[in-house]
Amino acid sequence: ATMHSEGIKHRVLQLLQEQKKYGYLTEALSIDRAYCEVLSIDETANKPTSFLLQKGNGMMQDGLQEPDLAFDPYLEKIVQAMVDGYKREHPSHRFDDRKFRLSDFSWTSTPLKNELSLSLGPIAYQQFQTDLLRQKDEALLLIEKALIDKQDPHFHSSKILGITAIPFAKEGGVFIGERVDSIDYPGALSFVSGSVDFCPDLGQLDIYAELVRELKEELGCGAELQQIRFIGIAGNPYTGEMDLMFTVQTHLVKDHIHSNIFPEHRKFLYWEKEQVKACANRYKTASNNPKGKELMYSTLFGINYLDRVLWKE
Repeated sequence: ATMHSEGIKHRVLQLLQEQKKYGYLTEALSIDRAYCEVLSIDETANKPTSFLLQKGNGMMQDGLQEPDLAFDPYLEKIVQAMVDGYKREHPSHRFDDRKFRLSDFSWTSTPLKNELSLSLGPIAYQQFQTDLLRQKDEALLLIEKALIDKQDPHFHSSKILGITAIPFAKEGGVFIGERVDSIDYPGALSFVSGSVDFCPDLGQLDIYAELVRELKEELGCGAELQQIRFIGIAGNPYTGEMDLMFTVQTHLVKDHIHSNIFPEHRKFLYWEKEQVKACANRYKTASNNPKGKELMYSTLFGINYLDRVLWKE
């Protein structure tokens, strides 16, 4: 890291000292880690988690005049305009570029069940792309500005809501894939992960169904609800991306990696406990995460979780 970015990082860490709520970001930045443990459920009891969804805010784009950030007006005036504009320029574009942003959350755990309240706002995929392409220094300056303006480090970030599944094979190891070049984080190692599909009516959004859809699309398998466990939220310290993290026991055998049906991965690998633990040790800091073969922030969270919680010696 340059002296310059060390200086910015130092200022950000000073500002974060007053913000206990964002301790996960302080931790990631101070030890130079490429992911945040926004929430980590370190209990191994298999309690079901229910998700409560409510309307939250869109993002305040740096430099725009203050729009109405509330869900409905933001969707209509900012997001829809951006998405329609992009469609006009790229008529053959077939994706729904409306996405969810995790504007806030709260976690409650009782002896019988866990409950995660998610406050979701609308954003356009193009807003997320801007965050993804930003250099680390610029991202830190934006975080600094957001802390000064609003005491919220990712107030000016899209905070796109993703979902990641760590799929277990019957033999007990996990499947981990190498991403194709045509998607975000090309070439990176990742579990099964993608962004949550947008729907304006939160009553229609089923987090578990989204997870099963990702598994079907990327790995070609389904999953029973009782085989799925919520383990936390992984964050990207620089873009503010937020992934709901799950482990899933699939019915697949390890040889499934030889079937040629992976639209979003060049290939899948099968890793035993030893490979996961070796990887967890190798990636203790972000500087060990070289371009090209890097691991996604959500993958790093997952590998660390397996090492620390599920497979601790």
